[in-house]
Amino acid sequence: MRASYSVGTGPMSSHWAIRKAAVCPSGSYSTTSYTALLSTIFWQAFLTCRLSHASFLDQTSSKTFLLGHHLTDKVTRVASIGIFWFIKVEGRPSTLLADLCAVAAGETYGDFRSFGGHYEYWEKLTALGAGELRRRGLPVVPVWSEYEEWPRGRVVYHALTERFVVYADQKLHQIPILELIVNRFGLPNRRFDLRGDPHYVSTRKAELL
Repeated sequence: MRASYSVGTGPMSSHWAIRKAAVCPSGSYSTTSYTALLSTIFWQAFLTCRLSHASFLDQTSSKTFLLGHHLTDKVTRVASIGIFWFIKVEGRPSTLLADLCAVAAGETYGDFRSFGGHYEYWEKLTALGAGELRRRGLPVVPVWSEYEEWPRGRVVYHALTERFVVYADQKLHQIPILELIVNRFGLPNRRFDLRGDPHYVSTRKAELL
């Protein structure tokens, strides 16, 4: 089977106008907050659109993965959705940083269930400080770097087809790294559809060492 990476389109302009007026009436944005806000709005608009199977989840053009059980890392027993980053700092083991919840607890956007925002979660981690992050066993990278630097992605659930879809930076389209994602999100039967996304482009490497 071949992999096919596609994204949908939606009424982003109207969503942007409404969100801008509601969040920042003055119209003043930093580059980071502007990018984060636009990314969040994109996902809301994108997931709200009721896309056909041919344009989004056509199983003849999606690559379905059935993975083995090779990597341990953190394992979630309940099928989950949410966001993630692949973190690899020199001299330290690679890890998957994730914010997730059970499918039933996620937010509904049309036929999809999703959860979490990359910018918002990164800001929460930054506010904790390095000491608290270490105490919780979390990477301290949010203290000294930006959220968009690291390869990242999102797991959503498509209710009509009852399938999980992993959107990820192209750097993460590697079987060993996909193993980490499957384990962390507890994807049932270790099957999922893999897609790319133009928003998930990073500057850091993704090496599982």
